[in-house]
Amino acid sequence: MPKRKTRNDDEMNISGATIKKIRLERGLTQAQLGARMETQGMMWEQKTVSSVELQRRALYDYELKAIAEALETSVDVFLTTK
Repeated sequence: MPKRKTRNDDEMNISGATIKKIRLERGLTQAQLGARMETQGMMWEQKTVSSVELQRRALYDYELKAIAEALETSVDVFLTTK
């Protein structure tokens, strides 16, 4: 069983690097992704996107769904670890 991440661990999500990769492929800034998240009712700003991409902030499942919609992709791509 994989080790569970806690607030004491360095990485708080497994999706941050993939979010950044796809965001850059789409030509979006962190602020632009934050704005797209806000249109879906998430109170995100550039700092929030940065924290997620650096894996310093955990994600709720509904946030991951909103990110997938904002980046026009599926949730599945964020849950695949390599």
